[in-house]
Amino acid sequence: MTYNKNLAKSLRNKLENDNIKITNIHRLYGDYVEIDVAELEKDQTKYFAEILPEKFYDMVDGLPENEREELLFDVLVVDEGQDVLKMEYLWTMDLLLKDGLKNGKWAIFYDGEQNLYNKEFEAGIEELQEYPSTKFVLHQNCRNTEQIGRFAEKTSGITVGDCISGQGEEVTTIRYEGNDDYRSKLISLLEELKKEGVKLSDVTILAPKKYERLNLCEALDGVCKVNVMQNEDYCPTEDVSFSTIQGFKGLDSKVVILTELEGIKPENYNKFMYIAISRARTKLYILKNI
Repeated sequence: MTYNKNLAKSLRNKLENDNIKITNIHRLYGDYVEIDVAELEKDQTKYFAEILPEKFYDMVDGLPENEREELLFDVLVVDEGQDVLKMEYLWTMDLLLKDGLKNGKWAIFYDGEQNLYNKEFEAGIEELQEYPSTKFVLHQNCRNTEQIGRFAEKTSGITVGDCISGQGEEVTTIRYEGNDDYRSKLISLLEELKKEGVKLSDVTILAPKKYERLNLCEALDGVCKVNVMQNEDYCPTEDVSFSTIQGFKGLDSKVVILTELEGIKPENYNKFMYIAISRARTKLYILKNI
């Protein structure tokens, strides 16, 4: 289970079978509880954070014991746990896991430095520590090259850990002035990557805002197809991919192009940059407006 639907969709494409259910938490609730559109439109954040999990809990808790038994999972694995470690979500996890969080089999992976929106994260951690468990800290970074890891630390001020992927290319910053220059530089970069034998499917463009709200949308118009990762219909294609930075948590790409950084709010800058930079496995390009 994840919070990020793009991550859940990517994992389903690779792993799901009859014995494994892979889902994001709100889709899981929606499998059992009808979404109240009127309530959702009033306050989307409150609906998904409080109302929907409470309705789901009440529905499952009210089932006859034999029907509830059919819903239980033998093992629960949660990725990107910093987004779901809050009381309402933990209560529903406890309800769905065979023998509950106290005696059941579960693992939760999380990085507090990637917590952007969960104000109840610390309370969730405290609640989780009430259950018998063993805690491990992962000190080694298995994703990034040394150059990308050190750049992430320098830019965000957040420790990345020992990068065991080895040495790689330096991070490249490309500066542009105005939309015409932006389009020219971006097209030139994509052409250069293709000449070097890089598949466009190995390239992901990240930005802090949705695709249709970016200059990027106009810059790439008529140049190449873009696989916009923003809904559950996302599937890997041979095209260059686009995602918001927050929508790409838990995922990675061989080549990342990070752009339109002026859209990041100052209070979120360090965490957004830490998340964005650390998505790149091999090569990172940053396009900056002069």
